Amino acid sequence: SSFTHIHQIKGGDGNDDAPTITITPRAGNPEKLEIIHTGNSSVSTLGKVKVVDLAPFKGTWVEVTEKIIYKTAGSIELSIKRVSDGVELLQYSNTNLDLWRDGTTFCRPKWGIYRSLNNAAVLRDEEVRFADFCIAEGRTVCQ
Repeated sequence: SSFTHIHQIKGGDGNDDAPTITITPRAGNPEKLEIIHTGNSSVSTLGKVKVVDLAPFKGTWVEVTEKIIYKTAGSIELSIKRVSDGVELLQYSNTNLDLWRDGTTFCRPKWGIYRSLNNAAVLRDEEVRFADFCIAEGRTVCQ
């Protein structure tokens, strides 16, 4: 299938083919931003858990806060706010989400533009800028 992900949570080993969580922009009219969940099996996969218009995200800095508890019945809190005025453009939370894969010993985040080459004719130069990362473990809060 064709995809462009700008953020992924992936198993580092074991059943690590598909990411468990992605932030995925989609072409269309209007363009969309999707949060997609892929569980350990088709039974535990929720698919698109949040879909919003992409337009408010384009050409502006946003601040993303993502808190995840990695386990079979894990949880996620995801918030994306526009930096200029603090308006929350996207919010998603779930306290019973399959975030662990068979044979996985660790999970890792990935940032950047990850694209399939299935429709190479429609690919074009794109730019996503990232800055000021903080990754914390346990109850530590990023400032």
